[in-house]
Amino acid sequence: MLRRTHFSVVLSALLFGACTAEDPTSLSNVGGSPPSYSDVNASPGDISGQSPPTTSAQPPTGCDTDDDCADILAPPCQQHACESGSCVLISADDNAPCEDGNPCTVDTHCLAGTCGGGRATACSDGNPCTADLCDPLTGCAFTALGSDVACDDGDPCSLDDSCMEGVCTGKADPECACDSDQDCIEHDDDNLCNGSLMCVGSLCRLDPLSVITCPPSGACDVSSCQASTGVCSSEPAPNGTGCDDGNPCTLDDRCGEGVCVGTPGTCSCNEDSDCAALQTESYDLCQGPLHCNSEGLCTPDPAQTVQCEPDDAPYDCLEIACNPGTGICATLHRQNGAECEGADPCSPAGTCLDGHCITSSASCDDGDPCTQDSCEGDAGCLHVPLSDVPCDDGDACTDNDQCAEGSCLSGAAVICDDANPCTLDKCVSAAGGCTSEASNDALPCQPSDLCVSQGVCQAGQCQGGTPVECPTAGP
Repeated sequence: MLRRTHFSVVLSALLFGACTAEDPTSLSNVGGSPPSYSDVNASPGDISGQSPPTTSAQPPTGCDTDDDCADILAPPCQQHACESGSCVLISADDNAPCEDGNPCTVDTHCLAGTCGGGRATACSDGNPCTADLCDPLTGCAFTALGSDVACDDGDPCSLDDSCMEGVCTGKADPECACDSDQDCIEHDDDNLCNGSLMCVGSLCRLDPLSVITCPPSGACDVSSCQASTGVCSSEPAPNGTGCDDGNPCTLDDRCGEGVCVGTPGTCSCNEDSDCAALQTESYDLCQGPLHCNSEGLCTPDPAQTVQCEPDDAPYDCLEIACNPGTGICATLHRQNGAECEGADPCSPAGTCLDGHCITSSASCDDGDPCTQDSCEGDAGCLHVPLSDVPCDDGDACTDNDQCAEGSCLSGAAVICDDANPCTLDKCVSAAGGCTSEASNDALPCQPSDLCVSQGVCQAGQCQGGTPVECPTAGP
């Protein structure tokens, strides 16, 4: 018959992890071979397990069923079973979830009586000035890098950025001198996420309060700030990224199109209560609780999958959805970065951030100089046509353009004359207005000095001519 194995496996794994006497400084012991039975049953006063176990800690000498042996402590991935009237240690089912005691591995499972496999714990604090490591004893650790490590502090007015005690800092750039914050605008970059500059001590420096900090990324989504808008958004993590689907009966959980999915494992059971003991805090209750199916395996119960009513306001930043932690439909925040509509009818569409719709400042400017723009409450933006107002029709070869009933009408043509008799002048709108080019050489011309006789054009200039001799004045 099927044995009730996994509750005892999980329970014993937790208890065993607290009682094992392996050398805490030895990395080779983490996730290694299971300790001996005497280690497991050592007295509290002898955690080394070297003293002989007491008689009361020994398994019972007789049994009728496996249930008689279920409460006896066993190493991870092993369990007691009743064989020939005695409780003996046997290997737990392969692929049963287990805890190897190493915080640097996740998704570990049993194989041939040993807890192992899984994948490495991802440790990253997003700080370029720390080394991201995993300590098998304590878990993720972030150590400050040396001062000779180059980095980028995101401040366009700093030089020679380098790490210092885990923080990226640079020297002030003397070319970023200022008298006010306004002087720093020309030095700012176009990245709205890395903050803005302010004038500090006659030098432009980064205002740390203006740096955008996005919410932490989820299991299968990556939260980031969009440089062009300064708004945080989320995108699916790359397919194949390791994750935890919260189901202890799946293996090798990986992200796929933004969803964490694991490979079905083997969690045997006799009844639903055997599966309930396997549910972890991260299990997604919206897929239905684990139950014992007809094949004697723990799987999500499809009959209890939670379906929520459609959201009647799909364009705000809240949605009616199932809370994975409770399995109950609730009003939750929409994914950061989702499009939304601002509460102000004159505000443009925005993006969601932590349940709020973030929009730029309300503006009704349509960019047309021949309309009067205003925001009129619920009516939104209004654009009233104007007349007899100066405008620019975009043609550099017209002048004195005027609005007429909301349209910009072209004015008179621009007359081009550079007062040079040896150039051909004309207006070219694409060139931005008047242009001139040299006329043919040898054309007769009159120098600008009227006391010089007629000359000829040469390379766009009037050359030659002789001074005009005036008659001698009489008495």
